[in-house]
Amino acid sequence: MKKTIAIFGVAALASCAFAQVVNTPRRPAGGRAAAADRKPIDPAERAAKKARIAKMEMEECGGRLVRPHSQTGTVFCVDAQNRIPKEWIDEVLQYFVDETRIKFEYKAGTFDFANPKVEGNATLFVVDDEKLPAILHAPENRWVALNAAVIAKEQRPAFFQARSKKQISRSLALLCGASNSQFPGALTRGIVKEEDLDKNIDYVLPIDVFNRFRTYMEPLGVRPAIYDTYDRACEQGWAPAPTNEIQKAIWDEVHALPANPIKIKPETKKVRD
Repeated sequence: MKKTIAIFGVAALASCAFAQVVNTPRRPAGGRAAAADRKPIDPAERAAKKARIAKMEMEECGGRLVRPHSQTGTVFCVDAQNRIPKEWIDEVLQYFVDETRIKFEYKAGTFDFANPKVEGNATLFVVDDEKLPAILHAPENRWVALNAAVIAKEQRPAFFQARSKKQISRSLALLCGASNSQFPGALTRGIVKEEDLDKNIDYVLPIDVFNRFRTYMEPLGVRPAIYDTYDRACEQGWAPAPTNEIQKAIWDEVHALPANPIKIKPETKKVRD
C-alpha cells in the first residue's frame, strides 16, 4: 500500500513539473519578448567585435577570403532625400552586409514615381514625398520606396532616428523577399502604424528573415559571398599573394618543396620492351 502511494506521489510530482515546463512561455529570438533581454545594437561595439574576430582568424589561419565568383549581384540603396542622414543608412546597410554576405551599396540619386530607375539587381529608394505612404513595394519591378516624409512626422529626435533605421531595415527585408517572420514582434510583422515601431528595441531582424533572402534573391542574380580561410585557399591554389608576415609564412609552407621528394627511376629499355 505504501509503495502504491509512493508511486502515485512521484507521478503527481512529475505531472506538476511537466505542467510547469509546458506552461513556461518561450521567448523567441528577435521578437519583442526578447527585446528586454539585450541592449540596443551598438555599431562601435559591433565593429570592435568584428575586429577581434578578424585578428583571431588572421593569427590562426591567415584570415578569411571571399571565394572568387561566389558573390554576385548588388542591392542598391538610392538616397533621394535630405531628412535621414547618410550615416544612418550606412549603418543599417553594413548590418545587412554582415548578416547576409550579400553586397549592399549606397548611392545618391533621384526617384521618379512614374518610372523608377532600378540600380543593380534590386533597389531601395529613400524618398521624401508628402503624397506617398510610408513604404511602397513593387516586387515585380524589383524596387521598394521608403518615404522619409512620413517618418519625419515624429518630432522627437531620438524617436525619429530609431524609426528611420527600423524602417530602412523593414524596407530592405521586403525588397529581399522577407515580408514575414515566425517570431512575434519582429519588424516584418505586426506593424500597422508608425508608433508600433517603438515597441522594438532596434532594427535587428530575426534569423528566419535572413534565411528567406537567398531563395528569393537568387533568381534575381544575387548570391552571398562564400568565405574560406587563407591557408585553405593556398592549398587549393587560388589564394592571392600574401599581404603580411602571417600569410607569407603560410604561403611559404604550402609552396615549399618537399624535404624528401619521391624519386622516379628513369625508364629503361627492358621496361619499354
